[in-house]
Amino acid sequence: MVTLTKKIFGMVGVRVGRIANTLSYQRSRYLKELATTVVLDVGANVVQYAREIHRTGYKGRIVSFEPLSVPFHKLQEYAGGHRNHECRQVALGRTDGTTPIYVSENVQSSSLLEVCDASVRACPSSACVSIETVQLKRLDTIRSEILQPADRVHLKLDTQGTEADVLLGARETLRKVVSMELEMSLSPLYKNQILLPQMCELLRESGFRCVWMEPIFTDPHSGHLLQVDALFLRQQ
Repeated sequence: MVTLTKKIFGMVGVRVGRIANTLSYQRSRYLKELATTVVLDVGANVVQYAREIHRTGYKGRIVSFEPLSVPFHKLQEYAGGHRNHECRQVALGRTDGTTPIYVSENVQSSSLLEVCDASVRACPSSACVSIETVQLKRLDTIRSEILQPADRVHLKLDTQGTEADVLLGARETLRKVVSMELEMSLSPLYKNQILLPQMCELLRESGFRCVWMEPIFTDPHSGHLLQVDALFLRQQ
């Protein structure tokens, strides 16, 4: 019956699989097993991530970071209904100051890096339509404002190519991180971004090992995989 169901769904381009074989399930599992006390949602956009972890049962603190005004206001509206959800309108990186951000048509693809032509070919709505100036902070600069000594942190990074910069500005904060989730690119989607092999090495040097990957973005023309979501745990 299971095989027949997979074949039927496969005929219309839908894949059927076990819920345990998803990032959502693995994340929810480790948030519980590792006794996570706070999730740092870096690159929150319009609250997709916070909604997802609430849906799967997480009831602890969330601190969301989103630099763009329109998504930030939507984030604030959602957080207003959740006592343990704090929002900060700031981009995170390796320095403190201000920085331009390239705003994409679809907003979710907005980045501190310029988008590559390859990304626009694969997803036309990722094209830049405006540039804004936003506040930039190192996570280490503000860690004492958002974390308690006993906190156990899950760090989620979705910053469209600048994930390495966030990590380089969070060396002290990483000591409290027990699990991490981030996007990684197999091909350049933003100018000067660090790709998957280098990101994995940076995380290994920081004491984390990859336990899960899930495809999230494929070039519709070539069929090539462009991005994955990955889950890392602190090595014991």
